[in-house]
Amino acid sequence: MARIESGRFDLVEDEMDVPSVIESCLTMVRTRAEDGGVSLVLRVADRLPLIRADRRSVMQVLLNLLSNSVKFTPPGGVVTVTAGLDEGRQMVISVADTGAGIDIEMLPRIFEPFQQTDSRLSRKLEGTGLGLAISRNLMELHGGSLEIDSNAGSSTVAQMRFPASRVITSGG
Repeated sequence: MARIESGRFDLVEDEMDVPSVIESCLTMVRTRAEDGGVSLVLRVADRLPLIRADRRSVMQVLLNLLSNSVKFTPPGGVVTVTAGLDEGRQMVISVADTGAGIDIEMLPRIFEPFQQTDSRLSRKLEGTGLGLAISRNLMELHGGSLEIDSNAGSSTVAQMRFPASRVITSGG
């Protein structure tokens, strides 16, 4: 976090295949999801183009979002990952869950360091409250954004948005 905030964090960018990164992250959280009775669903658009990004950073953000979704989704719930281009040709990776949701009063503060959405859950479930702050910073380093929308008690959707300038078109 300190390296990012001080401008001493450099992205190591390369062409990245989004579906393979998502599959790698899903593999890493699959056992935890199964142990918690949570189903993982993947929906990726056909023929998704590559993006220019720092694979390690993208995986860190996606793993954080997936881990949070699995952690806060009760048994029988579902975590769905989607990826595709929006109408502006931005790459959008979404993680949606049928979990606990986030209280509307907490939404403005969830990206602040050391914030946790619910003190009762925070005591029961591990976490430092740094994951979302770091994730948002990593997305901003890519010129993108991390947005979260939630309905308390029922669902959360997190969207990673990469600018169209990072999408590699077939012509170059």
